[in-house]
Amino acid sequence: MLSGNAPEAYTELLSYDCRLMNTAAATKGGALQMRNWMTASDQWLSPQAAVLSPESTIHIAGAIVTADTPYHRVIAAGRAAVEVLKDGVTQQKLNLSRKEQQWLTRIDDALCAFPASEETLLLELESQYGGLYDKASYGL
Repeated sequence: MLSGNAPEAYTELLSYDCRLMNTAAATKGGALQMRNWMTASDQWLSPQAAVLSPESTIHIAGAIVTADTPYHRVIAAGRAAVEVLKDGVTQQKLNLSRKEQQWLTRIDDALCAFPASEETLLLELESQYGGLYDKASYGL
């Protein structure tokens, strides 16, 4: 539960961080170094931080731009993100609970199970979910 003065504390921290980043930006190469330090300090503390690091973001973006359709781009992004997380676990940089590792495996399996084409996926989903949405609203 947040205390009554929590917003002020967060505002004070944000103000400090902004002053620190402005000082770093005013120093040649300082902003990049500051970003690198901030990333390195959190990168492997959570799956979210791991996939949002600059290196991971570039890796995932690379997977996206090499795919040929929006459907394949989504799958490629998911697979690249899973790859980042699995590599982090393998290299013992990222500690995931047993439950999180099970979810990572489930996500990986689900991404691998997607059909090769968007049309095939839509046909598979149509019988089960087709009555739950207005296809015309989505351009289908």
